[in-house]
Amino acid sequence: MNRLIYVLFTKRWLQHSIFWLLSLFIISWYFSISNQVKVVDVIYGLFFHICLVPLVYINLRICIPRLFKQDRYVLYIIATIANIVIGYGLHQFTFDILIPALPIDYYMVSFTDFWIPAVIFSIYIFISSLLSLSKSWFLIEQLKSQNTKVELENLRLQINPHFLLNALNSIYGLSLKKDDQTPEAILQLSGFLKHMLYEKQKFITLSDEKEHIENYVAIQKLRLKNQAQVDISIDIEDDSQEIIPFVLLTFIENAFKHSDITENPEGFIAITLTHKGDYIAFVARNSFKSKDNFDLGIGLNNAKSRLSHYYGEKYELQSNIKGSIYEVSLRINL
Repeated sequence: MNRLIYVLFTKRWLQHSIFWLLSLFIISWYFSISNQVKVVDVIYGLFFHICLVPLVYINLRICIPRLFKQDRYVLYIIATIANIVIGYGLHQFTFDILIPALPIDYYMVSFTDFWIPAVIFSIYIFISSLLSLSKSWFLIEQLKSQNTKVELENLRLQINPHFLLNALNSIYGLSLKKDDQTPEAILQLSGFLKHMLYEKQKFITLSDEKEHIENYVAIQKLRLKNQAQVDISIDIEDDSQEIIPFVLLTFIENAFKHSDITENPEGFIAITLTHKGDYIAFVARNSFKSKDNFDLGIGLNNAKSRLSHYYGEKYELQSNIKGSIYEVSLRINL
């Protein structure tokens, strides 16, 4: 059904063909003498369209794009009235001059009253304007949808290399020390790469998100002097509940990036993830040495954009600095 609607709104020749075929049938039926549409009625309908076709295309090609869409509404109304007058002139010419000059046996007359064709012309202008504007609206919405998909994919691509770069730096540090945990770190990183390269779903389960979080924290712990300074607590009531991927990892990565845990004996990182009932609650806290150049960066901006797109007003994201502690909290109402 959606495919059919898309074709109808994008194939111009099909739109116009359907419009004029329906128009011919309606006009022929409206002016038919009997209850059935006969050949003479169709011929009359065809002649009547000699004034309808220019009327409609003057409206579509000139009046709407050059006046209506330019917010020149007064001029559009004046042009529409002039268009109706021109249409009536063509109508009179067709039935008073053209048809009598043709070698046909049918007797066809024009309307003596101006208001009857004027009403018909007004209806055609209204319908053609409505169809044109609705088509423009549909195409704009399609373009917005495509742009949104491209934007979200770009946001995802911006996040993935960021994670990869930090993980590789951690593993590089281990390799320089010839640490025996280097193979384990590479294995954990491969899990990230597999997810980044092959996982294209908009949502993942909290179980998968938990696994990614634990792998990422494990990789970061390998390079830390005191692993006890990193505390992670995950309490999930229903691990089949879904969430957009990488959004929580963005905040965790930010905590490790700005933490002073490798330099400060009292530095720390604390991460909690809770799912109960109809909400998800996440908090990431970390100590830091200085507020200088405390740039939250692209990652958090990406997270906000993705949260807004997928959850609208159903989430609350807050961040604050208290002394030398930075905290970000996220609540998503499911």
